[in-house]
Amino acid sequence: METKVYFVPVVDISWKELGPLNPRKNYSCPPPPLEKCAAEADGIVDLYKKLLGGKLNFTVYTGTYCRDDFTAEPFNTIWRRCVDNGGEILVHTHEEIARVGTRNNEEPHMREVIRRQYDRMKAAGIQPAGFRGGLYGYANFLTPLMEELDLTADLTAAPGVHKPDRAAEWEGVPYTAWRLCRTDKRHVDCDCNDLSRVVEIPLGGDGLGTENENYLYVDYDLSSLENAKRIWDCVLARYEASGKPQMIHTLFHTFSMSDPAMVERYSRFSEYMLSTGGVPVNATEARDIFERELEHWGE
Repeated sequence: METKVYFVPVVDISWKELGPLNPRKNYSCPPPPLEKCAAEADGIVDLYKKLLGGKLNFTVYTGTYCRDDFTAEPFNTIWRRCVDNGGEILVHTHEEIARVGTRNNEEPHMREVIRRQYDRMKAAGIQPAGFRGGLYGYANFLTPLMEELDLTADLTAAPGVHKPDRAAEWEGVPYTAWRLCRTDKRHVDCDCNDLSRVVEIPLGGDGLGTENENYLYVDYDLSSLENAKRIWDCVLARYEASGKPQMIHTLFHTFSMSDPAMVERYSRFSEYMLSTGGVPVNATEARDIFERELEHWGE
């Protein structure tokens, strides 16, 4: 079957009760149940080995409500098992303050917490493969830091989202991978001669709205298997219209391993992607494919 979509399977490390900016969760921010989180993450490694041959991109939480526990044992052993199975590990920040907002626009703070987690991963023998900002937040000042740390695959963007207070400004960007400009992440086909080495791989979306249910946030509670298939079909339609393979990521969370219905949803959705021209790749593989095959498509 021809390749129509390269998809990066992303799994965020989180706990179900967390929601410091979520009124539906009453702005809850309890500490994580670490033993349960570890069991769920371990189960994800097995699930993705079964479904996708081990293609799995763990985005490992560091944030206001759990700074370092996910880069300590037993988690580092789980991350290494993921890598041994063919997966990758990414830095993932969540700098929220409950009921107030985020610190995503604070350059000194963001530099400090990203470098802190990067250094902790490296000290544990884990090579981070990229970055994902929480709540789709990625400030322009991050791009030079990503280059410095060689985190040249970014999986933050949700095309169309516009929330400047969270540094989540993705209006007008493509629904497939592009190379970030150092000056402005929204520059596309940049002519300012300031292209970076960072490749942005956006969350798959339908292009019809900017709510979570408009994206391949597969385990979002207000979404469904049929909705995920519908969004995937929108991605396929872009391939059919352009003839160019699309490159996106899908989103799942570790806490969904404790919900059999969500496991079933992602399992069936994975089958659907694979049966319709989807090819799972890790972040590094996606970046390399973009540079080798897609960046200059049709030139």
